Amino acid sequence: MHRGPEIPRGVRTVVHALFPNVPRARVLVAGVVTGNGWDADVTQVGADSRLNGTLLNLHVYPSNSSSLTAAGWEQVIKQKVGAYSSRTVATEWGAPLSGGVVYSGTGTPTDVNAAYMMGVPNQFRAYLMGGCLWAGLEGTNGMSVAKISGAGSTLTLTVTNASGLARLQYSWGL
Repeated sequence: MHRGPEIPRGVRTVVHALFPNVPRARVLVAGVVTGNGWDADVTQVGADSRLNGTLLNLHVYPSNSSSLTAAGWEQVIKQKVGAYSSRTVATEWGAPLSGGVVYSGTGTPTDVNAAYMMGVPNQFRAYLMGGCLWAGLEGTNGMSVAKISGAGSTLTLTVTNASGLARLQYSWGL
C-alpha cells in the first residue's frame, strides 16, 4: 500500500513508462488513504504539480463524519476536495437505501445518514463534480439503488429507493 508522497511518484512512473500517449485528463489518481478510509482526501495528490491535469478519485461515506447537518457534510466535502473540485470524481459515495428510508433533501435531518444524503449531493452539485453512488447495483448490503431480477434474457431492473436515486440525480444537476 502506498501513502502520501509515494502515490504521485508511483503514478507518474507507471503512467509515463507504460502509457506515454495516454492524456493526463484520462488518468484517475487515488486520493490519500487516511484514518477515515481509502481515497478519503484528494488535497495532497491534487497539490502535487507532477499530477497536474489528472483526475482525482474520492470516496466519502457517512462513517467519515458524525455531522447531523447538511451544512456540516457540505463542509466535509469542501475539506476533502479543497481547490480541486474541477478534477475530482467521487467514485464511491452513498448511505443505506434499504428498509424504506426516505431522503427528501429538505427539512431537518434526523440522523447522520439523512444529513449526509442532503449535504453531500448539495456540494457535489455546487462543485459540478461527477460521482457514482455505491453501490448502484449489488446484492444484499442495503446500499444498492437498484436490483436486478429474472434470469437469462428476461432481466428486470427495479429502483429500490426512489429518494436515493433522486439525491444521486440531484448531485448530477438533473
